[in-house]
Amino acid sequence: MRAATTLAAGLLLAACAGRAAGELQVLGDPGGARRLLAEAAERGPVPLQVEDRPAWLGPERIAALAAEGVRGLAPRFAPQAPSGEGLRLVIAFSAAGPADRLCDAPPTPAAAREELQAAFCEGRHAVAAAAVDAAGLAPAATERLVWRLTARLFPDDYAETYGFDLFGWRVRLGGEVGF
Repeated sequence: MRAATTLAAGLLLAACAGRAAGELQVLGDPGGARRLLAEAAERGPVPLQVEDRPAWLGPERIAALAAEGVRGLAPRFAPQAPSGEGLRLVIAFSAAGPADRLCDAPPTPAAAREELQAAFCEGRHAVAAAAVDAAGLAPAATERLVWRLTARLFPDDYAETYGFDLFGWRVRLGGEVGF
């Protein structure tokens, strides 16, 4: 009985703890988001909506950082006014609520900048969303988080696209380095 109580208390504590500091959380369908981004990027710049950005980080720089994180594609993001229509990338530097709700309505600013969120939206629906704790980070680290978020929202599909069949088995070569 004591072991079961201890196990239940441990599971409850783990559930309440949330994610670890600096851990990136991704929701939705990143593969689908990448396919939609590739199609949209062929037609021209993809709209970018930036919410509550730091004064030292301009919207054009955020657009460049977001594009830098997308490997294997060369999308261009164009900052625009908030909109609930069409495909767009939304990045919020401090928003209250889950990242997958960024597409619904303009996010409510949080009291402190503790989380960086991004969502790739199709209308008011989030195809994929990501969030990472960003409390107390230096400017350079905050910039890195922008491209880390877009790298996770639009993951590289090289292995799936260019792998080869070997006697009916899909063979892929690859590796990954994380920061």
